[in-house]
Amino acid sequence: MDRLNAFKPPSPRIWTALGLVVLPVLFLSGLSFILFLERRPRIQSEISTLSRIDYDRDSIERNLTALAFFPGETKNNSSPSARATGYLLQIRADALDILSRPGLLSGREEKTIRDLPGVFDRSVRLPSRAVLSSALQKMSFLEKELDTRELRLNRVLEGVDRNLERTGFFAGGALLLLAGFFFAGIRDVRRTFSHLALYEALQRSDSGIAFLDPVSGHFLFANDGFLRLTGQDTEGLKTLEPSGLFPDVRGVFPGYGEKKPLSPEGLETVLSTRDGRRVPVEMRLERSVFQGSELLLLMVSDRSRKQALEEKNREILSHLETIVQNLGEGLLEFDENGRILSSNPMARTLLGFSEEELAGGNALTRLSGGEKEREARIRMILRQVCANRTVLEENGLVFFRKDGQTIDVQGVFSPSSSDGSIGCSVILFAFRDAGPKKRMEAELRASEVLNRGIVEHSPDGIFLLDPVRLVVMEGNIRFARLIGLPDVASLRGLPVMSFATRTEKKIRQEIDQLRSPGWEIFETSFRRPEGRSVPVSINAVPIPYKGQDAVLVTVRDITFRRQVEQSHLLFLELDRLILEGTPPRRLYQTITDRLVSIFPFVHVALFREGPGGEARLEAVSSRDPVMQMEIVREGRPFGPFFGQDFREKPFSEALDLSQPWNQWQEEGRFGILTRLPFLFSSDRPAGVMEISLEKGEALGDALKTLLEDIQGRLAFFARHRDELARIRLLEKAFEVTPAPAFIADPEGRIEWANPAYFSLVGENAESLFQTIHPIWTDATKAGRTARCGDDSGKGYPPAENFCTGAGKGRSFWRKSGSPRSSTKTRRW
Repeated sequence: MDRLNAFKPPSPRIWTALGLVVLPVLFLSGLSFILFLERRPRIQSEISTLSRIDYDRDSIERNLTALAFFPGETKNNSSPSARATGYLLQIRADALDILSRPGLLSGREEKTIRDLPGVFDRSVRLPSRAVLSSALQKMSFLEKELDTRELRLNRVLEGVDRNLERTGFFAGGALLLLAGFFFAGIRDVRRTFSHLALYEALQRSDSGIAFLDPVSGHFLFANDGFLRLTGQDTEGLKTLEPSGLFPDVRGVFPGYGEKKPLSPEGLETVLSTRDGRRVPVEMRLERSVFQGSELLLLMVSDRSRKQALEEKNREILSHLETIVQNLGEGLLEFDENGRILSSNPMARTLLGFSEEELAGGNALTRLSGGEKEREARIRMILRQVCANRTVLEENGLVFFRKDGQTIDVQGVFSPSSSDGSIGCSVILFAFRDAGPKKRMEAELRASEVLNRGIVEHSPDGIFLLDPVRLVVMEGNIRFARLIGLPDVASLRGLPVMSFATRTEKKIRQEIDQLRSPGWEIFETSFRRPEGRSVPVSINAVPIPYKGQDAVLVTVRDITFRRQVEQSHLLFLELDRLILEGTPPRRLYQTITDRLVSIFPFVHVALFREGPGGEARLEAVSSRDPVMQMEIVREGRPFGPFFGQDFREKPFSEALDLSQPWNQWQEEGRFGILTRLPFLFSSDRPAGVMEISLEKGEALGDALKTLLEDIQGRLAFFARHRDELARIRLLEKAFEVTPAPAFIADPEGRIEWANPAYFSLVGENAESLFQTIHPIWTDATKAGRTARCGDDSGKGYPPAENFCTGAGKGRSFWRKSGSPRSSTKTRRW
């Protein structure tokens, strides 16, 4: 077991360490190269500057020489020529150019430049020859200094270039060495990881693996699986012979006489464990080479686990067979040629054939009923499934049963293999009877058509609302027309805020309250494109729609209900105005104003017949100010005044219209124009109500009934106006009189009383009305009958009793004088 270390991962190579040594050399070489490379441009810049200064110095020297030998000047040099002045200016410019580059010249050299004639001296005098000679001498000395300095800089630049070459050479060499060491290290690391992977694989293997010495047969290596299987440890294997573990195959190991050849597939034998157990195993012994050495590879696997797996597989196969036999769908197994190989009981039940009949060679022909086209189609499907190895679903197959009847089947063809290979050798067809499903689908389609018809022909508007985006998903034609859209297609994707009158926040709050128990139907209004509002009542319920949340909203147009409610209020107001004795013109104006506000009328006008039979305008109201002004100005109806045609029909349509009303009708400012008479008596009309409806609106029966009710009230007002005025005047008189008074029916039930009577008896209207007056009660007890016209009331303490008729079937009792006691007074 000392050679066991040979199977552990190798240690790193020396070149990996050498690579780590070369890395600092490479770093220093690179750093030196960068430093020299940064220094070179600076030296080049200084050399260039010195060359420019030397050029300017040479120009100064030439100009000084020209001035020194310049002829023709005056004695005192007070007025030099223009040419000499140019030389002086050029000297000054060159000197300033040199002084603009500080840092390269010393202070003494800069002072030499400043002392040159004409640099800072602003006089125009020509310098003397001694001054010029001194300046030329200094320029000569400066030339030598500049040449020396430039030579020194050139030598430094050459040294920098040589250092760059050396450092570049060293850096390149170090880089190449490092690359070599790096790749060698990578190879070493890869080899290390390879050994690690091999070692880990051996250790984690469930099978027992061991390496043996091919000469002595001793164990060199054993993994954890081998140690667990044998029950041994590493120290125990050092002295253990392989034959001690496998006594039945002792001859296959080295050192035991003649070697018996071992089958490549291995053999089944018994392993003797450390605790004396005998475990059935499968052993395999092979020769192998590892790191140039020949070894014996011993692999051992526990057959007890394999036997358990085989038993488990048998249980699984039995379970699958039970599932197939009891499957609720038919299952047929075809080969490539269309022969039925097997079938389950459900398939035989659906088709009516026995297992032997289906397994015959002509079974597919039987299922096809002898029809070549059906048989060819099934064979084509089988070839397609097997060739493409794809699952194919078929819904339109028809099989013939044994009794000759047909059965619609739907199922799935799937490729498979009888030997578990990748190829396709069999095709499985799982099918079911499609007849019930088709009947159910037909019933479902009929139900969908019925429900769609109910929705489409519903008198209410119905639509689906997206509660998140607040848009209409679907809707019926009634809802589309309700909000003024032409068709259902215009509803899809329509934002709710385009027709809703409530705020978006309020709508979302109502949607959130849908699932709460306190939610109820509410009323609101929708806005049409032309600006008109339609009152509606809304009922909503959340439902799922195409995998998302939706709200089913039912909308009912309550315009007519609102009109009826407003009409009832109008009737009550008319009754109140009639009983209050309201002047006719105010009554008529109230009627026209309320009718225009309630109904879709463009205008309503009331005309009464004048003394000469002419039409006299009593009141007019209109949504169109121009039309109202024209009617008031003309003071006559749109067409001829109402004649005697009311006996034939209560409503007449005015067809002969004059200008400008016929033009307005053509322009669509109003639609139908109709007239309704209201009678003063049964033989002649008292007037006519003229109505124009909005374009597209019709005068329905319900609306005609409401208008006829108004007509009756107008006729009643016309017939009984004077009598109602007198009754109202009498009621006012009794209300203001200080004498108590009441009105009772013939049986004595009180129907009306004035405030003085309420004060007398100390009661209110609720407790007093419909109670019998005490005078009738006392008369009944005395055996008398209190009736108007008799003297049943005589003999009582009041001074006088009167019984007068106050109308049809009513009696009015009046008492004058005062009672003799307070008790009697309250009793009255």
